[in-house]
Amino acid sequence: MISDRLFFVQTHKIALLPIALLFGYLVSWAKPNWFLPFTIIGYWLSNVLGIVMMQMGAMDMFLTEEKRNLKRDLLLGLGGSTVYTVVVGLLVYFHILEIPAFLLNP
Repeated sequence: MISDRLFFVQTHKIALLPIALLFGYLVSWAKPNWFLPFTIIGYWLSNVLGIVMMQMGAMDMFLTEEKRNLKRDLLLGLGGSTVYTVVVGLLVYFHILEIPAFLLNP
């Protein structure tokens, strides 16, 4: 259980947050006050990509004979990532998770 949590935290620190921050930074060149919204969008997009990639890998491992449905897999990935992002957003809104100061004042 602890190793699962550690993997989750490490994955977000190493992969998802830097991708989201880079996305927000690149968009903020056009308009500086778009940094935080596009960091959130970049985080959501990186979650969608990660979940879809995990689903594809799981389908390859466990359902080799069954015909895969790409549209269904993409919709499940999009739905799962959206629910996950909404949950994280609610945790931030209710101050259970704090936003780092460097994200609020770029």
